[in-house]
Amino acid sequence: MVETLDEDETDEEEEDEGLLPPSGSVCAICQDEIKLTEEVFLMRVVHPFIVDGQLSYFDAVDENDNYMYQPVFFEFECWEREEEDVQQIQQDVPPVPSDAGIILCDICESDICPGEAMGLIQFGEIRRSKRMPNNQQSVSFEGMADPQHVCIACLSHLEDNQEKRIWENEIEPVPGLEVCVEGLHERCWRGNECHCPKRITAS
Repeated sequence: MVETLDEDETDEEEEDEGLLPPSGSVCAICQDEIKLTEEVFLMRVVHPFIVDGQLSYFDAVDENDNYMYQPVFFEFECWEREEEDVQQIQQDVPPVPSDAGIILCDICESDICPGEAMGLIQFGEIRRSKRMPNNQQSVSFEGMADPQHVCIACLSHLEDNQEKRIWENEIEPVPGLEVCVEGLHERCWRGNECHCPKRITAS
């Protein structure tokens, strides 16, 4: 009788033999190829809202429902290092509070308000999907912990730390609004009080 291994058993056997296949994704920081079942973090740029009393996240998409900022993966060690670097940058900067805040940034403890762009990062693994549409092997991300929240200012620091940009486009704090670096960290859009010389000159 032939014994058939399920997908999890196959992954575990390949891991023991050091033969894990590539997942098709790379780390956004070091650009190394990510292997199946490797511990990683997935980050999506989302807009949070309270819907029916529950915190909900909506991906930042354009009018054609395409991602404005592609979800990215970080290898475990890369994200741990980057998170620590941003924490050090922010350690002497007081959190930015808001009465309208619905969640706190897990790095700097600033308030994040409804509709503001933020990073949603979750620890997990990339695994083989149990379904094979058109008989083609596919993979999916399986979260293994509650997601963390990263405010727009900490996302800006994360980008500034990189030699190569993580996202092709500058992240808008709210849809359709571009602000300068100072305004980004001050959250100038919240009170509609922008004092940026560039914006004042342009107007």
